[in-house]
Amino acid sequence: NHNPAFGYNTLEGYLEENCVRAMDQIINERFNISEDAKTRWKENDDGMHVFAAALYYVMKQKQFYDSGVGITEFLYNEVTGGELTKGNIVKVYNEFYGD
Repeated sequence: NHNPAFGYNTLEGYLEENCVRAMDQIINERFNISEDAKTRWKENDDGMHVFAAALYYVMKQKQFYDSGVGITEFLYNEVTGGELTKGNIVKVYNEFYGD
């Protein structure tokens, strides 16, 4: 149940936006122009970007930026047998926040 004014009213749109936001955070950190990631995910769009926070956390842990793996392959690997498998996203999200 999210505020429909934020958009992302389909699962596909929501996941696409979350992937873009996670990559945006990683890239902005490389340029030293990022906001604090934990604050960002809690405050942007009423905190609805849980998948973005979880994906970002896994990307950081696995050093995605320096891995040479493209985002499509990385995402596929993580959702089919990695950290972001079904039922694991909330666990990863809570690890990110230290809950």
